[in-house]
Amino acid sequence: MSASATVGTTIIPREDDEKGHRIRVFLAWMLALAAVLFIAGYGWNYYTLSVAQRPFSPKHPTPASQRHDWHQARHGGCLDVFSDLSLSPAQGNGDGSAHG
Repeated sequence: MSASATVGTTIIPREDDEKGHRIRVFLAWMLALAAVLFIAGYGWNYYTLSVAQRPFSPKHPTPASQRHDWHQARHGGCLDVFSDLSLSPAQGNGDGSAHG
């Protein structure tokens, strides 16, 4: 009498070591794409205006002379601490005193 012997083969799929990295890269690309689309969508109506109407848009940039200077007004919060640390020698009369 003959008996047939079978050998079962178990194929274990190899775990992909780079799957997590690929997912993170894909999510980073999607975040970058979403940021670009958001910025383009936000500014779209400004660029559809005629050149004569753009200065009256709230999105039109103001000249530097009309902007509020946060360093002189002392309203910087956390940023003001960093400006005192990094910019104070370059301000005032050059003696290193912060804000005059």
